[in-house]
Amino acid sequence: MTTSGPDIQAPIRFTTTEEGRAIFDDQARRLMNMSGEEFLRRWDAGEFAEIADAPGHGWPSRFRESGHPGFPTG
Repeated sequence: MTTSGPDIQAPIRFTTTEEGRAIFDDQARRLMNMSGEEFLRRWDAGEFAEIADAPGHGWPSRFRESGHPGFPTG
């Protein structure tokens, strides 16, 4: 017998470009102890390449490729 959790539907909240960048910056500061700008600079320089190749860690590339408005493209 298969059981599942309650059917919870959280509202979707779209962010502005500025809000998306602020969220990204907050998460970079919380998780990596650096600004979002520094994280992207180091990501682009390949400093996290070994980590990024590990399963489940390629999200910055996917975010950038998706054209997400809160993620700087260059």
